[in-house]
Amino acid sequence: MIVLILDIKSECIFNELKNFHIVENIHLDIMHDLDEEVWKQTMTCVINILIQRKRFDIDTLNNLIQGFYWSFGTA
Repeated sequence: MIVLILDIKSECIFNELKNFHIVENIHLDIMHDLDEEVWKQTMTCVINILIQRKRFDIDTLNNLIQGFYWSFGTA
């Protein structure tokens, strides 16, 4: 069995910010939370429903994604 032990080596630099403490911070970042899973799950459901209703098929969606111009330089 492999055991990994991690411990805190130093104070978090973010604790130097005026209104933030890494442990005591009670604020939520709703956009980060949504980005984690909610958008992925929601869009999966929406896309599946649209495909079931024959609004488009998966090949059309894939072609649109491949042809989309991503502003940060990747396609």
